[in-house]
Amino acid sequence: MGRRLGIGIPEHIRARHPEWHDDSGAIARALQQGVSGTGDPYRGNGFYEVFDAAMRTDLVRASSAADIDIRAGKGRVGVTIAGGNPVSDTRLVGHPRRGTWITYTVTSA
Repeated sequence: MGRRLGIGIPEHIRARHPEWHDDSGAIARALQQGVSGTGDPYRGNGFYEVFDAAMRTDLVRASSAADIDIRAGKGRVGVTIAGGNPVSDTRLVGHPRRGTWITYTVTSA
């Protein structure tokens, strides 16, 4: 049995927002409060809530930092959180990925 992956953030969110053609832009928008690909106000807001919780934790606010890398389709969004302040970097990548891949690193001082 092969590995099965979902369609990823860009394709999922474009079902509701077809005008969002850029994969990186679609991923970045999915990180904003209230943005959902489901149309259901109680579903599809998980990424915003994860980042909000990460910025409010004592670990990240104190002397630690977090680097988060999200890839889906041909999009990539990197977010660095240091001192509770997120800084985003978006870019397109040459090799598309099915599904959504998230990696993170928390650095403690």
